[in-house]
Amino acid sequence: MKFPGRSLKSYQPYVGHLSTLLRTPFMPSNNVESQINLALNGQASRELRKIIPLNQLRKLGAFFTGEALAEKVMKHYSIKVSAPITDPACGTGDLLIAAAKKLPVSHDLKSTLQKWGALLYGYDVINEFVEIAKIRLALLAIKRLGITESFTRTEIKSFFPNIRVSDGLAKLSGESIKGLILTNPPYTLKKNNVSENLGKGLVSLAAVFLEQCILSAASNANLIGIFPDVIRTGSRYSKLRNWISQHCDVKKIQLLGRFERDVDVDVFALHLVRKKTAKKASVNWYGLADRNVTRVKDSFDVHVGAVVPHRHKKTGSRAAYITAKCIEKLQTIKRINETRKFTGTCFKPPFVVIRRTSSPTDRLRASGAVILGKRKVAVENHLIVMKPKKNSKKRCVELLNFLQSQKANAWFNKRIRCRHLTVASLKELPYVQSGGL
Repeated sequence: MKFPGRSLKSYQPYVGHLSTLLRTPFMPSNNVESQINLALNGQASRELRKIIPLNQLRKLGAFFTGEALAEKVMKHYSIKVSAPITDPACGTGDLLIAAAKKLPVSHDLKSTLQKWGALLYGYDVINEFVEIAKIRLALLAIKRLGITESFTRTEIKSFFPNIRVSDGLAKLSGESIKGLILTNPPYTLKKNNVSENLGKGLVSLAAVFLEQCILSAASNANLIGIFPDVIRTGSRYSKLRNWISQHCDVKKIQLLGRFERDVDVDVFALHLVRKKTAKKASVNWYGLADRNVTRVKDSFDVHVGAVVPHRHKKTGSRAAYITAKCIEKLQTIKRINETRKFTGTCFKPPFVVIRRTSSPTDRLRASGAVILGKRKVAVENHLIVMKPKKNSKKRCVELLNFLQSQKANAWFNKRIRCRHLTVASLKELPYVQSGGL
């Protein structure tokens, strides 16, 4: 999360509110428990949204995990009370709080906070986030013990010396982290010039964090994280997934659906254990039965449309030209009115085109049309072409009907929950002529 500087002064009133709550006696008459419950469940995020517009939060990737999601991820994990717990992108501490709920408490508040503080490590670049994380952990201890002691903000900071303002990625570099690594890193994009596992160009910052967490993890260290689904299913991250399979035991992959109502990103939870020795292993990233069945790739060649409108100059022979807009209402297209000059690959009908843009919330994941005619067609890169290996209009119509069935929808919604379909996902779809799945 990048905000101007390392301070968010407009968030200070909320920090002050939590500090006041921290010193309020824990008594039924003053309703302090219900106020603590609000502080532990989503209030930090709601208050942040009051001061920063939603579109800016999306740009910055400044969204917090929340109690429900954090507890869902941590539900089946048993905390080892002597092992450190590290969150390199802790925000206001949701994942650390979910872990602390599983830690034992002592007979008094001070010793509880001291013991928790010796185990909990967290880093964030925003001062106010770090301070809120510490206060919320203290509020959790108050709630569990049912007692309050009079601590100042300075004293609370001293109880958690390992939760501090710092760049989490920088802190991970060169470390050998034991115990448990927790993370829900930012999902914004970052230019990669270093990692061979991520390829060149813009990559998800979450993927950068994931790789660095694994590199920094000691043998047998656990990693539990929440990541955008594109890392689980996107073609761009296939090399990263192979590398993870080689260096980690993948204990659990859990589909979590949309991260938040206002955050149009599906996410998954990943539980890894760092191997002592790198060894190749097969991992079922998609949660689908690996049956020996006929798939789309056995009957159709699958390609991304070759025309990139903003990149390719209009030179060469003139061809019929189809874009994503052409298939909005039509299931079968016999006449293509638009043309353009193009020197690259064109496709001879019959074939099926499918929109690449696709969301799990769409009624149809694979929306498209059958293209007929005699002329070769230039296809925009926002479409995927599925060309039958044996030219047949009937085969194209059968395939399109199946792609738009509930069976295909259900399969895609397990296989790929990011906001686009890939060539790989369409190739792998179980399918036989006059049927499927």
